[in-house]
Amino acid sequence: MSWLEVKREGAKASEQFICCSRQKSQGPTPMKDFEILKTLSTGRFSKILLVRKRHNPNNERMVLKVFPYDEIQTLDVFQRELSTNYTLSPHPNVVTSFNVSFTWEGSLVFAQEFAQFGDLRKYMKKTKSLNSGIKDEVQMKSIVKQMASALEFMHLSFQIVHGNVKPQNVLVFNPDFSQVKLCDFGSAETEGNHVPRGDSEDPSYFSPEMADVLPGEKYYVSMASDAWQLGILLYYCAHARTPWSTPDITDANYSKYYDWVRRKSLRMPSSFGGFSPRLIRLMKRLLEPKPSKRHEVKEVFKYLKDDWFLRPKKKGLLRRQSEVNLEERPLIVGRPRSVSASPALNIRRASSTSTNISANISDSFPLEHHSTFKTNPILYITIQFNM
Repeated sequence: MSWLEVKREGAKASEQFICCSRQKSQGPTPMKDFEILKTLSTGRFSKILLVRKRHNPNNERMVLKVFPYDEIQTLDVFQRELSTNYTLSPHPNVVTSFNVSFTWEGSLVFAQEFAQFGDLRKYMKKTKSLNSGIKDEVQMKSIVKQMASALEFMHLSFQIVHGNVKPQNVLVFNPDFSQVKLCDFGSAETEGNHVPRGDSEDPSYFSPEMADVLPGEKYYVSMASDAWQLGILLYYCAHARTPWSTPDITDANYSKYYDWVRRKSLRMPSSFGGFSPRLIRLMKRLLEPKPSKRHEVKEVFKYLKDDWFLRPKKKGLLRRQSEVNLEERPLIVGRPRSVSASPALNIRRASSTSTNISANISDSFPLEHHSTFKTNPILYITIQFNM
């Protein structure tokens, strides 16, 4: 089924829901089959209810997304969410949408699977070991890899752009991030569509081409924006914050980054410290200011075997030669060995004692330099080499 056919089926389903909502229902409504446990969140167009199906021996919980039908815009969001989510559900990193949709108290409703650990942002904030970022490379790579896989499936199979990739739309199913899923397809659009920019999105996740558009003005939907948002998500996983407030040169943090990637400044922004050269290379490719030069989301797969964080350097067992005080630590001569005469220094064959070594050296060098040799033999020999 093509993406256009999916939208048509969603439109038909929406029309049926509207007709049903205008009629008085005389039989039992599907909502009576569910027990509402609590409200998980409330957004601009919908609210999410945690429910449990009555008379279910497994006591399985699920989520109902409720769209109050009060304007045409709500209908459009519901249609997009329902058709897109149900079509992409077979992918293991897309939240599953069940074949359950109905009307309830003037609202349009459909069902999804429930993520026990909530979204990525809330889970990281409430987990003490993660509230400053994910420092485990395996876990961080797992999140980014799964999100890249879901986005690549959308892009290649249906030419769909998610348009709102951020931690709030990444659901956590396992505490070690071995399974995370992408959700919230209310902003999904087909590549190349000319659509108005919303005024409720978080500008810190905007791509530069979206930030240049004022709310209400139209822009062309591009898969490059998903790649940019994936790069911001990667940074968020490492630091539990975004690198800047908005991708505009008026933002000081973004201005430093822009000058750096454009080679106007050789100083790397301190906010990117601690990353390995390979991870920095990946982020610069995803966070390329020009969408035409920005790499696709599949670029992530090339860097999964690399180190993403700098490894702490081990301290050397020996101090540098310049740190050694020769006056405090006497020169120690090891076990003598036979050496050939050096034409550079004109040193005779060493004898078995340190006294003879000093005597042989004194025969080879002028007497006026003997005091220098006694004070600092290393310096004296270096001078003779330079001569």
